[in-house]
Amino acid sequence: MPAYVDASDPIFTGAYGRPPAMYVEVAPGRIVQLRPGRNELELPCGRRRLRFYSQYWFFQVGRAELDVDARPGQPLWLHYAAPYLIYSRGRAGFGQLGRRPGAAAAAMILGSALLLPLALVGIFLLIRALS
Repeated sequence: MPAYVDASDPIFTGAYGRPPAMYVEVAPGRIVQLRPGRNELELPCGRRRLRFYSQYWFFQVGRAELDVDARPGQPLWLHYAAPYLIYSRGRAGFGQLGRRPGAAAAAMILGSALLLPLALVGIFLLIRALS
């Protein structure tokens, strides 16, 4: 039975090489790799739980689960949104999922990475001016 999975862009890992691969476990021991965009899968008929995740080194990150009921002649349209960072969960569902999880955390980390050096320079200049 055909199922279509629209997968988001993979998790951002910065300068650490290639982004993590995305996978879906359609049955125990049967794992299919996803690529960004539309992916076509063959699902066995019946009720099952799909487990989505990204493989980051030895860890499964961005996990999401979705219960589906696969019936003959009825294709499934699914979505998986990997988070921006490895610290957030992924999101899986039947409709459009909106924004990817972890955007706020990514903005806070990026903001602090930019503001911390500026704050240190400001403190240094203030101490120098007061001396």
